[in-house]
Amino acid sequence: MVLQFRETQPSEWRHGSFVVSTDRERLDVPKLLAMLRDTYWASDLEHERLVQAIEASLTFGLYADSGSLVGFCRVITDGAMFAYLRDVIIDAAYRRQGLGSLLTDTVLHHPALANVHYWLLATRDAHDVYKKFGFKPLENPGLYMVRRTTETPFQTADSGSPAADPTRHG
Repeated sequence: MVLQFRETQPSEWRHGSFVVSTDRERLDVPKLLAMLRDTYWASDLEHERLVQAIEASLTFGLYADSGSLVGFCRVITDGAMFAYLRDVIIDAAYRRQGLGSLLTDTVLHHPALANVHYWLLATRDAHDVYKKFGFKPLENPGLYMVRRTTETPFQTADSGSPAADPTRHG
């Protein structure tokens, strides 16, 4: 079983010489993987894990007029109350042009996310960028917990892992 978040119709917005699109078919996954592997948070990301993450998220690709992928982010959400903004990345050759802010603004104004009133993101070094959009440090971080398992090779749902068996209850 693979979780999916799908729009009935992909959305697209033009911003000057750039286009933001939620069409997964446009994503250049090998280029995106290379971009993400050059970050502090996804340096060891496997191709299969990225593909599943894309399928289970609302994705936003940022494209130059040439059609090449120059930015990306994704949102993990229920579409009603909660959204997690993740993997915001701009190609190194296109940074310092405000494209990360353009991409974030587009995401926050997506009609499918209009009802979401609780957004979360994690960043080591871009706090000032996100403050412009109303993000702030957690008021009470002691309320939040995280569960992180030991890093293991990615397994697909049909690879024989216990989680792959929906009839297993224990």
